[in-house]
Amino acid sequence: MRRHLAVHRVALRVALDLLEAAEQVVDVPAKLAARVRLFDTGHNRKTDALDAHSIAIVAVRTKELRVLKVDGELEALSLDPWSGLAVGT
Repeated sequence: MRRHLAVHRVALRVALDLLEAAEQVVDVPAKLAARVRLFDTGHNRKTDALDAHSIAIVAVRTKELRVLKVDGELEALSLDPWSGLAVGT
C-alpha cells in the first residue's frame, strides 16, 4: 500500500510539472494500458519499458481520455500540493 501511494504521488508530481510546462496530460486507465500490453506483446508481463510503451499507445490513439488540468481553487483550499489536479472531459 505504501509503495502504491508513493508511486501515485510521483506520478502526480510529474503530471503537475508537465502541466506547468504547458503540456497536455491525459488520464490513461491502468486496465486499458494492460490490454494494449497484452495484445502488443502476447503476454501480460509488466516491465517499465513495456508499460511506458503501452501507456503511450493508449494516450496517442484514444480520443475519449480525460484531460487533466490545474484547478487553482482546489489547489488553494488544499494543504496537499498534489491534490490541485482536476479531471476534465
